Amino acid sequence: MSRPEARPIARPGPLARRGPAAALAALALLTAAPAAAHDRATSRSRWTRTDEGAEVRVRLRVLDVSLLRAAGVTDLDAYLQTRLSLEDATGHRCTPGAIEPAPAGRAFLARRWTLRCEGAPAAVRSALLLEAPTHLHVAALPGGRSALLDRSQPRAAFASSAPASVPPHLGRAVLHGARHIVSGPDHLLFLALLLVFATRLRELAGVVTGFTLGHSATLAAAALGAVSAEERIVEALIGASIAIVA
Repeated sequence: MSRPEARPIARPGPLARRGPAAALAALALLTAAPAAAHDRATSRSRWTRTDEGAEVRVRLRVLDVSLLRAAGVTDLDAYLQTRLSLEDATGHRCTPGAIEPAPAGRAFLARRWTLRCEGAPAAVRSALLLEAPTHLHVAALPGGRSALLDRSQPRAAFASSAPASVPPHLGRAVLHGARHIVSGPDHLLFLALLLVFATRLRELAGVVTGFTLGHSATLAAAALGAVSAEERIVEALIGASIAIVA
């Protein structure tokens, strides 16, 4: 009497083994709200010391300029020189000179002007784009320092005796970075989809580290002016990358 032929035991596929995680990722993909983490209003300025005071170059996104126009700003040059100022040691505002256009990428608008101070320049103050509650101004100051200015901290010392190896705004930079990641559904969704395929701790660490390094590299390149990408293209590629991974 012959034995019945043994049938191989069907093993669950990769997706079935990760059923709960895959289902959660699919649900997040279907219900995610439009990502807004990359829509944060950001302006930048670069300050250079001169014999009479300083020279400043300011750069804004064209998208944020449109926001100002919609808010009723008709004279952009006057707005910039009023909202971004330099103070001397006595607290008096330095006198701005003639303003002129500066080179900028297609998605940006830039202006530059000089400021004459009665005393030594002491502090930079920004009230730019208060129309956008989440606005962040990044000021590149003499000595290789940078300052992050917003509603809660609109003023930064123009010169500092602090060692260059200890950035005075490191803590605030880390805080803003953490908020940027947590508030971005695209970041969290992309990571969630990648983690579906991480079955070991080493794989998990590799995924998170790779995502962090890649994101940091692109942000650094954009901040240093090495790349200037069209915002609409970047947003489309973000959505496409999530869809491909999904």
